[in-house]
Amino acid sequence: MFGIINGSTFAPRSDATANFMSQQAHSVDALLRYKENESKIASAGKDKHQGIDLYVLDLTDKADRRTRFFISARTFRVLWLEYEDTPPGSATAVKYTRRFYDYRLAQGTQVPFRTVLLEDGKQTLETRILTVTYGVKMEDALFQNPDSAGAASNP
Repeated sequence: MFGIINGSTFAPRSDATANFMSQQAHSVDALLRYKENESKIASAGKDKHQGIDLYVLDLTDKADRRTRFFISARTFRVLWLEYEDTPPGSATAVKYTRRFYDYRLAQGTQVPFRTVLLEDGKQTLETRILTVTYGVKMEDALFQNPDSAGAASNP
């Protein structure tokens, strides 16, 4: 993993890398791409929280990371997900809950414009989306590590 700031590459801190990888593994996108990611889905049945009927799904990816999704039986929106993870430098697992709010349509797709992350029941992060733009053209070179590209062309 690498990052680029002002054209210079750098290796992110291990905690930043772990947070990024965890965010990708435990997301609505991971559920939508379960076949592509070769993940397994299992039904954990139905549940009811605060008067809301829910479907509960368990997703296990290739790295054996487990995520439980709570999906509204009425709207089929993911209301929240739960998982456990051990942060770098810690010996004990932390229970994470990611809640999704304020679903709006963006080009025919329901998108949660507000997301809240809880660690052991305490809010640690809130993300708000202001705008959604589809179809932006981006050069493939933006996704290549400049250091490895230079090394490959200079023997």
